[in-house]
Amino acid sequence: MGHTTPPCGDTAGRSGCHTDPPEHEQLTLALDQLATDDPDATTVAAGGVQMVGLEEYVVSRNWSAASVRQRRSLLRQFVEVAGDPATADADDVMRWWASTQHLAPASRRAALIAVRGLLDWLVLAGARPSGDNPTVLIRPPTVPTAPPKVLTPQEVTALRRAVTTVDQHLLVELMLTSGLRVGEVAKLSVEDLTDEGWLRVHGKGNKVAMVPVPDWLAAEWPTDRTGSLFGVTDWTLRNRVNKLLAAAGIEGHGPHSLRRTCATNLARAGVPLHVVSALLRHQDTSTTAKSYTAISADDLRRAVQ
Repeated sequence: MGHTTPPCGDTAGRSGCHTDPPEHEQLTLALDQLATDDPDATTVAAGGVQMVGLEEYVVSRNWSAASVRQRRSLLRQFVEVAGDPATADADDVMRWWASTQHLAPASRRAALIAVRGLLDWLVLAGARPSGDNPTVLIRPPTVPTAPPKVLTPQEVTALRRAVTTVDQHLLVELMLTSGLRVGEVAKLSVEDLTDEGWLRVHGKGNKVAMVPVPDWLAAEWPTDRTGSLFGVTDWTLRNRVNKLLAAAGIEGHGPHSLRRTCATNLARAGVPLHVVSALLRHQDTSTTAKSYTAISADDLRRAVQ
């Protein structure tokens, strides 16, 4: 389609240009669950719209590689049921929505957010009439709040014992100690570590931040090579972390659990919440408090002693 790229992203509310919704723990899990098994798939025909047209929308959002894969999968499912997004009417949208009834509330909400964002974007691009977004007829499902999933001290010990190489140690500790996302680890180069022990991290939205690493971790930084630190995609690193978790006998966790465990351990050690939030590069401390710091019964008991 020969249209310009509008400036807004996915929306969770009424039709129009809004900012992306905050990343919630359950939303992240839902997107992972719905992600395609073929992350490189790029072509799906739907009437006059090809996946390459949807690709323009996905790429324009400036999402991480993992988020791009996830949105592709969600939008692919919409196209398969509702047809051409540029011409899908309320009946088409409601037919697609009915087809998602078997999904958990968090998964349905993730799908609705992705489709709503696409249709809003097509309106702004002139591919749909002004104000024409039938998804506004759908009320987003309520997602039950669940406590963040973090590793226990015993699981942390088991994970570290499962590590057998220096690269595995760097991978685990960058997430567990410095709180990096797996996608951020994949973007690291050897040159990103400064002599002062600060790491140049390329985060969400291509934002660059300097994150401290402990001296003992900096001492393990490779000096015999240059370029990409790991030389593989974030998809490969996710698989590596998952294999280490499995080798440690840890179930029900993924790579992001290491980042949440980092935040929780810092909070339990008495580090102020705003400092933990700054380390994780959250825009709002409420995100850190709700989705990253787990409170146990022992934490509550110690609070009243």
